[in-house]
Amino acid sequence: MSLSRILTEIMSIEDLYAANAEYKDSHGKALAIIQSSSAVVSTISSSILIWKILRSPQRLSTTRHRILFGVGIGDIIFSLSFANYNTMIPSDVDYLVWNAQGNQTTCNVMGFMSGVGVVMSLLYSC
Repeated sequence: MSLSRILTEIMSIEDLYAANAEYKDSHGKALAIIQSSSAVVSTISSSILIWKILRSPQRLSTTRHRILFGVGIGDIIFSLSFANYNTMIPSDVDYLVWNAQGNQTTCNVMGFMSGVGVVMSLLYSC
């Protein structure tokens, strides 16, 4: 399948499956596993940070602890939106994305969590 055909013609769903099968089964799967695994590690690390802050004698009384607490919560929200091995991505694009099993609502939830997590982390960092 040539690039000019992909860019100039409307393709059938069978042609889309054929054109993207190699990427989806190799690179797409590896990317999803790496991305979701690192999101799980990030969630665990931020949870440990928050736990240590809340167990310290100062708790949230210091500015540094409040900032780290807010950044940690933002990171947990952001990481949880990616720690799902692509299951929240709509199944309409399963020709391109490995393990896409969601619908438009799950995609909207994932996007909202990503946005809230990024904005929250950025605003606490400034």
